[in-house]
Amino acid sequence: MLAGKHTKSSLRRKQRKSMFTAVGKDRIKRMSAHLSEELRLEYGFRAFPVAVGDIVRVHSGIYKDKEGQILDVKLNDYRITVEGCLEENEEKESVPSLLHPCNVTIIKFNMDDNRAQQLEKKKQARNDYYERIQSRK
Repeated sequence: MLAGKHTKSSLRRKQRKSMFTAVGKDRIKRMSAHLSEELRLEYGFRAFPVAVGDIVRVHSGIYKDKEGQILDVKLNDYRITVEGCLEENEEKESVPSLLHPCNVTIIKFNMDDNRAQQLEKKKQARNDYYERIQSRK
């Protein structure tokens, strides 16, 4: 599979190969979580890639309704760790539990680096798309 190419096949083996051989840019995009209603109204889109420092609410699983900050994003495993979601290992030590980003909702963004620019860029692209659709009618 070529880097950056998405499979259009519905075959399970090809979908899995695409997931396991994805390059970093594609992995980041797959690590998206839904936005809260307030953020969705503010920015105009439904999902955005998670980043360290975002405040999220877990909405499914054994940690349901817990809120916390994202401590780590593991692109290789497609998993995140959230503050307050801990489990015990074999040595009875508390270790962070690994969660999939589809099981959390972003409540507040961490505005480090160029995150604000990324959000505005996506917001503007979404607005341009809606304007083009309206102009066709």
